[in-house]
Amino acid sequence: MICALIYLLLFCLRQPISSCFRTRYAKDALPTLITIRFSHYCEKARWALDLLQHAASHKSTQEQLERIENDSHRYIEHSRSILTHMISSLWHTSGFSSSTPVYITRDKHVLKDSSDILHYVSDELCKLGKPTLYPTAEVEELENYFNQILGVHVRRYGYWLMFQTDDMEDELRNCWLRDTVGLEKWTQQHFFGPIKALATKGMNIQEQPSLISKQHIDEVFEKVNQMLEEHDGLYLFKTTYPTAADLTFASLAYPMIFPSQCDELIIKYEPNIMSRQMYEQVTAYREQRAGKLVLRMYEQDRVVNRIQPNHI
Repeated sequence: MICALIYLLLFCLRQPISSCFRTRYAKDALPTLITIRFSHYCEKARWALDLLQHAASHKSTQEQLERIENDSHRYIEHSRSILTHMISSLWHTSGFSSSTPVYITRDKHVLKDSSDILHYVSDELCKLGKPTLYPTAEVEELENYFNQILGVHVRRYGYWLMFQTDDMEDELRNCWLRDTVGLEKWTQQHFFGPIKALATKGMNIQEQPSLISKQHIDEVFEKVNQMLEEHDGLYLFKTTYPTAADLTFASLAYPMIFPSQCDELIIKYEPNIMSRQMYEQVTAYREQRAGKLVLRMYEQDRVVNRIQPNHI
């Protein structure tokens, strides 16, 4: 009986386990990004890796062309469903982390979170003659602040807004189903209720904590508003290009802004799709300086004509 249960469990988990082995042991495996597709932390990592891929593909010297041919910074994205993502993450981080994103480089070095990935990308960009994403120590301090405050509270408040109406829950269900296949897709379709209950408990998605999260988001947006007003610049620091702090703010804030470039990740910013409460809240954030920064960065700095990664 026990053997039969073990066999059934392994059969059900064959897809994520198989991808783990291919990623870790295949000699010719491309670098791999493990994600929950719509996660804002995963979008932060994806943005950075797409930026690196774009920069590498546009170098013109013979030396760099040879480097690109051998190591073009192309990568595969393994988009996992909620819950099964933990299998891939725990496997590749040797039990260190059950969260995403996780990035496995070509030499099988494992980067365990989005900030590690940004540092890796920054180092690789410098090798390509591009400026660092961390020009000052203050950039990393602000990135950490956004990670710890904005990322956590956007997740809770965003889910709470979506859980308020049945129509929004249907949109969320569709969002969770994107890029899932086989058993993972079947699980999301038939066990949405239990998965939602686990998410609600795990992230404490209740009214009072969620409203407190909104206060934290408001404080972060006000801080960014003030920084932009102080030097009237394009970005958070006096740079001509987005730093790690800019990329972090824009990506972690995207579930409160809903730029059109993220329509494939999450629901669209439309009044007939969003609840009235959510649409009005998103509109209010979009009208602030901070919100306009996010929209402008997605329009101007989010690489869209890149070499497309493979999604499997």
